[in-house]
Amino acid sequence: MHVVLPSADAVAAMLENLLGREVYVSDGDSGESLWSGRYVTRDDQLAVVGLADIRMVAYAGSALSMVPPGTAQDVVKDGDPTSAMLENLHEVLNVAASLMMDAGSDHVRLDGIGPVASLDAGATDLIADGTGTSFVVDIDGYGKGGLSFVTHA
Repeated sequence: MHVVLPSADAVAAMLENLLGREVYVSDGDSGESLWSGRYVTRDDQLAVVGLADIRMVAYAGSALSMVPPGTAQDVVKDGDPTSAMLENLHEVLNVAASLMMDAGSDHVRLDGIGPVASLDAGATDLIADGTGTSFVVDIDGYGKGGLSFVTHA
């Protein structure tokens, strides 16, 4: 199985286009991931797990819907994202699937999102044993959140 892990520049460009605002992305510790997305191949084989911390969920989810930054900051403090924020995380991770493919890679698609705590054994094993890339995502006007992608080693 072959997929491409995205670069910081590719993630920044994708998010800027999606959110309509400046986004700065750097390699770095993505923090404690609480939400995940599963990416599968055409034959439904797990290929990648995307991981986001509560700050990424709140800030990207709010920026996409133009929810005020204060609301996003309250969600970060409470740790309980709104259903709209989770729908927007789904959209962000869905669009990110395009960053994991090139001419020689397997086709992948987002298979769904959910809490990291609810991941199946295959996904938790992939996170533990795979190889990945982690980013600090700074969304202009909102703040910094963590985003990671892990695939088979």
